[in-house]
Amino acid sequence: MSQKVTLIGIGYWKNKECRRYPQPQWFVQSGWHEQDLDRIIGYLRSGKTYFSCLGYSHCRFSDCRDKNRKRNGDRDFTDGVWVWPEGLAHYVEQHSVVLPEEIIFTMRSNDWRIPQQVSVPKIVTGVPMFDTSFWENWSRQRRPWYIFW
Repeated sequence: MSQKVTLIGIGYWKNKECRRYPQPQWFVQSGWHEQDLDRIIGYLRSGKTYFSCLGYSHCRFSDCRDKNRKRNGDRDFTDGVWVWPEGLAHYVEQHSVVLPEEIIFTMRSNDWRIPQQVSVPKIVTGVPMFDTSFWENWSRQRRPWYIFW
C-alpha cells in the first residue's frame, strides 16, 4: 500500500481569487539568513516541477525594478515535502522576503540540494493538491498588527 504524500504549500500571495493568502510586503527583513541566502535561492530555483500553470505570475511589489517582474514564473516547484511558486526565489532575492524556518531546516537537512528521488502526488483532476494551512497560519502570526484578515 502506498503512503499518501501531502505537500505543504508556501509562498502564495493574496490575489482576487484567493484572499486568504498574505501580502509579500509583510515579510520583508533585510539580512535574513545572509550567510545562506545564495543556497536558499538556489534551492528554490532548482525544485522539481510539480505543476505548470496556464499563465505567468507577476511580482506583487509595485516598485519592482526587475525587467521580468510581469513574468515571475508559471510553475510550482517541490522537493517532495514543500511546494512553492517558481517566483518565490525572486521575492527572497530581490525583496528580502523571509520564509518559515521549517523550510530552511528541510533545505539544510537535504544539504541544500533537491533530493534526486522526489515523491510527488499525482495530479488527477488537473488541479494540484497541496495543503496551505501551515502557510496561512504562519502568515497570520506574522502579519502587521494593523492588518485584519
